[in-house]
Amino acid sequence: MDSPSPIFDIYRSNRQNSARFLLGKSGRRPLMVVGLNPNTATPYKSDITIAKAARIAATAGYDGFVMVNLYPVRCPSPDQLPKSVNVRLQRRNLELICELAAEFGRPDLWAAWGAEIGKRTYLAKACWQIAQRLHGLEARWWHFGPPTRAGHPRHPSRVSYHWSLARFDIESYLATLGPLA
Repeated sequence: MDSPSPIFDIYRSNRQNSARFLLGKSGRRPLMVVGLNPNTATPYKSDITIAKAARIAATAGYDGFVMVNLYPVRCPSPDQLPKSVNVRLQRRNLELICELAAEFGRPDLWAAWGAEIGKRTYLAKACWQIAQRLHGLEARWWHFGPPTRAGHPRHPSRVSYHWSLARFDIESYLATLGPLA
Protein backbone atom coordinates (compact mmCIF):
# COMPACT_ATOMS: atom_id res chain seq x y z
CA MET A 1 0.00 0.00 0.00
CA ASP A 2 1.36 3.41 -0.99
CA SER A 3 1.70 6.07 1.65
CA PRO A 4 -0.28 9.24 0.99
CA SER A 5 1.42 12.13 -0.77
CA PRO A 6 1.86 15.30 1.24
CA ILE A 7 -0.37 18.22 0.32
CA PHE A 8 2.19 20.71 1.67
CA ASP A 9 5.82 20.62 0.56
CA ILE A 10 7.16 23.03 3.19
CA TYR A 11 7.16 21.62 6.69
CA ARG A 12 9.44 22.10 9.67
CA SER A 13 8.72 20.89 13.18
CA ASN A 14 10.60 19.63 16.20
CA ARG A 15 11.31 15.89 16.56
CA GLN A 16 8.23 15.28 18.68
CA ASN A 17 6.03 17.31 16.31
CA SER A 18 4.80 19.23 19.36
CA ALA A 19 6.09 22.45 17.79
CA ARG A 20 5.61 23.46 14.16
CA PHE A 21 7.75 26.19 12.66
CA LEU A 22 6.77 26.23 8.95
CA LEU A 23 3.97 24.77 6.84
CA GLY A 24 3.02 25.65 3.30
CA LYS A 25 3.27 25.30 -0.46
CA SER A 26 6.22 26.54 -2.47
CA GLY A 27 5.83 29.26 -5.05
CA ARG A 28 7.75 31.98 -6.83
CA ARG A 29 5.63 34.62 -5.10
CA PRO A 30 4.50 33.21 -1.73
CA LEU A 31 2.65 34.95 1.08
CA MET A 32 3.99 34.47 4.60
CA VAL A 33 1.05 34.17 6.99
CA VAL A 34 1.98 35.08 10.57
CA GLY A 35 -0.46 33.41 12.94
CA LEU A 36 -0.47 33.00 16.70
CA ASN A 37 0.37 29.32 17.25
CA PRO A 38 -0.06 26.12 15.22
CA ASN A 39 -2.92 23.71 15.68
CA THR A 40 -3.43 20.36 13.92
CA ALA A 41 -2.26 20.77 10.31
CA THR A 42 0.54 18.51 9.06
CA PRO A 43 2.07 17.93 5.60
CA TYR A 44 -0.76 15.42 5.00
CA LYS A 45 -3.71 17.17 6.63
CA SER A 46 -5.02 20.72 6.57
CA ASP A 47 -7.07 22.49 9.22
CA ILE A 48 -9.45 25.46 9.01
CA THR A 49 -6.68 28.05 9.49
CA ILE A 50 -4.44 26.56 6.81
CA ALA A 51 -7.32 26.01 4.38
CA LYS A 52 -8.43 29.63 4.68
CA ALA A 53 -4.87 30.96 4.48
CA ALA A 54 -4.19 28.97 1.30
CA ARG A 55 -7.43 30.10 -0.34
CA ILE A 56 -6.91 33.76 0.55
CA ALA A 57 -3.30 33.71 -0.64
CA ALA A 58 -4.34 32.21 -3.97
CA THR A 59 -7.26 34.64 -4.39
CA ALA A 60 -4.87 37.55 -3.73
CA GLY A 61 -2.57 36.38 -6.53
CA TYR A 62 0.13 34.51 -4.60
CA ASP A 63 1.28 31.18 -6.02
CA GLY A 64 2.29 29.79 -2.63
CA PHE A 65 2.07 30.47 1.07
CA VAL A 66 3.88 29.60 4.26
CA MET A 67 2.22 29.60 7.67
CA VAL A 68 4.49 30.72 10.49
CA ASN A 69 3.49 31.67 14.01
CA LEU A 70 4.45 33.99 16.81
CA TYR A 71 4.95 30.90 18.98
CA PRO A 72 5.57 27.41 17.54
CA VAL A 73 3.98 25.17 20.20
CA ARG A 74 0.96 23.24 18.92
CA CYS A 75 -2.11 24.00 20.95
CA PRO A 76 -5.85 23.89 20.14
CA SER A 77 -6.53 27.09 22.10
CA PRO A 78 -4.35 30.08 23.02
CA ASP A 79 -5.68 29.69 26.57
CA GLN A 80 -3.78 26.41 26.75
CA LEU A 81 -0.42 27.87 25.73
CA PRO A 82 2.29 27.54 28.38
CA LYS A 83 2.48 30.41 30.86
CA SER A 84 6.18 30.91 30.20
CA VAL A 85 8.12 30.83 26.97
CA ASN A 86 10.39 27.98 25.92
CA VAL A 87 13.36 30.14 24.95
CA ARG A 88 15.04 27.46 22.82
CA LEU A 89 11.91 26.81 20.75
CA GLN A 90 11.17 30.51 20.39
CA ARG A 91 14.73 31.25 19.24
CA ARG A 92 14.51 28.49 16.62
CA ASN A 93 11.12 29.79 15.49
CA LEU A 94 12.49 33.29 14.97
CA GLU A 95 15.56 31.96 13.14
CA LEU A 96 13.48 29.95 10.68
CA ILE A 97 11.05 32.82 10.04
CA CYS A 98 13.93 35.19 9.32
CA GLU A 99 15.75 32.68 7.08
CA LEU A 100 12.59 32.05 5.08
CA ALA A 101 11.80 35.77 4.73
CA ALA A 102 15.37 36.43 3.54
CA GLU A 103 14.96 33.73 0.86
CA PHE A 104 11.91 35.59 -0.45
CA GLY A 105 13.83 38.87 -0.77
CA ARG A 106 11.21 41.51 -0.06
CA PRO A 107 8.63 39.31 1.68
CA ASP A 108 4.90 39.90 1.88
CA LEU A 109 3.57 39.06 5.33
CA TRP A 110 -0.05 38.72 6.36
CA ALA A 111 -0.48 39.72 10.01
CA ALA A 112 -2.97 37.06 11.10
CA TRP A 113 -2.57 36.47 14.83
CA GLY A 114 -5.90 37.81 16.08
CA ALA A 115 -6.87 39.36 19.40
CA GLU A 116 -5.45 36.45 21.36
CA ILE A 117 -1.96 37.99 21.10
CA GLY A 118 -2.71 39.42 24.54
CA LYS A 119 -3.03 35.95 26.13
CA ARG A 120 0.71 35.71 26.82
CA THR A 121 3.32 38.49 27.03
CA TYR A 122 5.78 36.44 24.98
CA LEU A 123 3.43 36.60 21.97
CA ALA A 124 3.62 40.39 21.73
CA LYS A 125 7.37 40.21 22.28
CA ALA A 126 7.66 37.72 19.40
CA CYS A 127 5.68 40.09 17.19
CA TRP A 128 8.14 42.88 18.01
CA GLN A 129 11.12 40.63 17.32
CA ILE A 130 9.82 39.44 13.96
CA ALA A 131 9.00 42.97 12.78
CA GLN A 132 12.37 44.31 13.91
CA ARG A 133 14.36 41.53 12.26
CA LEU A 134 12.46 41.77 8.98
CA HIS A 135 12.58 45.56 8.80
CA GLY A 136 15.85 45.49 6.85
CA LEU A 137 14.25 43.25 4.22
CA GLU A 138 11.67 45.92 3.43
CA ALA A 139 8.93 43.47 4.31
CA ARG A 140 5.44 44.48 3.25
CA TRP A 141 2.80 43.78 5.87
CA TRP A 142 -0.86 43.08 5.12
CA HIS A 143 -4.02 42.33 7.10
CA PHE A 144 -7.28 40.80 5.94
CA GLY A 145 -10.57 42.51 6.64
CA PRO A 146 -11.29 45.04 9.36
CA PRO A 147 -9.26 44.82 12.57
CA THR A 148 -10.80 43.46 15.74
CA ARG A 149 -12.46 45.88 18.15
CA ALA A 150 -9.15 46.13 20.00
CA GLY A 151 -7.29 46.91 16.76
CA HIS A 152 -5.62 43.54 16.18
CA PRO A 153 -5.37 41.93 12.73
CA ARG A 154 -7.85 39.10 12.33
CA HIS A 155 -6.97 35.42 12.51
CA PRO A 156 -7.70 33.48 9.28
CA SER A 157 -10.38 31.38 10.98
CA ARG A 158 -12.26 34.61 11.78
CA VAL A 159 -12.42 36.19 8.33
CA SER A 160 -14.96 36.46 5.54
CA TYR A 161 -13.97 35.69 1.96
CA HIS A 162 -15.76 38.93 1.00
CA TRP A 163 -12.90 40.94 2.54
CA SER A 164 -9.50 41.54 0.99
CA LEU A 165 -5.88 42.08 1.89
CA ALA A 166 -4.96 45.66 2.75
CA ARG A 167 -1.69 47.24 3.85
CA PHE A 168 -0.94 46.90 7.55
CA ASP A 169 1.08 49.54 9.36
CA ILE A 170 3.17 47.28 11.58
CA GLU A 171 5.00 50.20 13.21
CA SER A 172 1.78 51.88 14.36
CA TYR A 173 0.43 48.54 15.54
CA LEU A 174 3.55 47.80 17.58
CA ALA A 175 3.22 51.22 19.21
CA THR A 176 -0.24 50.19 20.46
CA LEU A 177 1.28 47.12 22.10
CA GLY A 178 3.54 49.36 24.15
CA PRO A 179 7.18 48.83 25.14
CA LEU A 180 8.32 45.32 25.89
CA ALA A 181 11.09 44.20 28.21
